[in-house]
Amino acid sequence: MAAPPAKKAAAEGMVVVAIRYLQVEGVSYAHLYLYGRDGKLVRQLTADKSGQDHDPVFAPDGDEVVYQRTDGEERWRAVKVSGEGDRSLEGLPDWYQKQSTPPTQFTLSQSVPTKDGGKRLSIAAKAGDLSWKSADAGIELVLKDDEERRDPDDEDWFPKKAWLRKNGKDTCIETFPVFSPKRANKKAEFWEGPLPPGLVPNEERKDDEVRPEGIVAQTLLFCKGSPFPETPELRAAFFTQHRGSTDGVGLFAVDLKGRRIFEMSPNGGSLYVLPELASFACVCEQRYLPLGDGQRTVNCSYFDLWDARMQRIRFANAKPAVCYGAAIFIPGEKPVSVRIPREDSKFP
Repeated sequence: MAAPPAKKAAAEGMVVVAIRYLQVEGVSYAHLYLYGRDGKLVRQLTADKSGQDHDPVFAPDGDEVVYQRTDGEERWRAVKVSGEGDRSLEGLPDWYQKQSTPPTQFTLSQSVPTKDGGKRLSIAAKAGDLSWKSADAGIELVLKDDEERRDPDDEDWFPKKAWLRKNGKDTCIETFPVFSPKRANKKAEFWEGPLPPGLVPNEERKDDEVRPEGIVAQTLLFCKGSPFPETPELRAAFFTQHRGSTDGVGLFAVDLKGRRIFEMSPNGGSLYVLPELASFACVCEQRYLPLGDGQRTVNCSYFDLWDARMQRIRFANAKPAVCYGAAIFIPGEKPVSVRIPREDSKFP
């Protein structure tokens, strides 16, 4: 007999996500939803319509979740993973601060001052090759000067192209095939051609500030000074691509072992490495999704997990929604929580 979903989730791992499904009419509320690690919904944990639930954190034993509810004021609450015992808290549990420490986030390289008083990413402000080796030294990532895009009048800008070096052979990463996961599931869909739909080559662009050539250029992401995750199981590197003011920034993962590129987020987002799980989390932002009334579009965000095989699991229904934080519990591992930065404490 198969184990009940709740027991299976507790044994294999649980994910709790604060999701605000956007309605065509009325007020949309963010609630907590409990999933198995496989992406299957176990149950909805909260349903109160007095405020917005956000930033969940698992207890060390995974038995309950502490979260915040904003209804003009931010209040601390807790609910058991069984869905019972939703209650207010007078104070935070002793374990909360330790458990709520976020995982390491990938960011752009350090900015450095230029001769004209401006700033430039350090990897594009210096001539010459830059290289990093993976933890097992089996793969090397090399950024080489891209002379075709070099501006001789700009002494502080040295555009780069990314290359994979393995067994003494260099391969330009921009030649790798590109895949985009379908929004409704984790299946990857192949893009025909060197550029995703909606993008045009550099020479056809009207926005002078947009300079990408292909999928990846000098916008390599770093984690603790390295473009490689902290675990050898993840043979990946991460890049961004500026797509203009309307579409924002695309976020990509490069599978260095399979020599493939995956789009993780089309319009921005945050990337976190989870070395204990040999995976990474992505808060994926998607702009201009149909709200459902045939007229309006909305900007959405979702919580995704990617494993070492570059398979994605999305923890949400296929509806327009906004993610307000997530937490992961794996038996035997320290729980992980991902907070979503907000400009202020107000919810739309």
